[in-house]
Amino acid sequence: MKKTFTPEYFKTVRGIIGAQLRRRRKELGITAEQMAEKLEIATPTISKIENGAFNYSLDYLLQYCHHLNMFFFIAEKDAGDEVTDLMLDAMNMKKDEQEPQ
Repeated sequence: MKKTFTPEYFKTVRGIIGAQLRRRRKELGITAEQMAEKLEIATPTISKIENGAFNYSLDYLLQYCHHLNMFFFIAEKDAGDEVTDLMLDAMNMKKDEQEPQ
């Protein structure tokens, strides 16, 4: 079965990533205003990124992670770790599904 990537799929993935960014930002005591200043973007954009509503570039993601002392990495679908499993569950992509074409 061919996996079709829909706008909702991408928003779900962005939402999962954004929730982790928000969690870490708050953990470090950094306000949305301070993060916006670090990234040189408007404060409302921080909320959009963290809610999955903004289709940000990889450049923004890497900068965001840098300022939060986080890594961004790509894992294999069958890695079997908790974060990967969470991502796969949220994206409805199980190991036995075919790769998107």
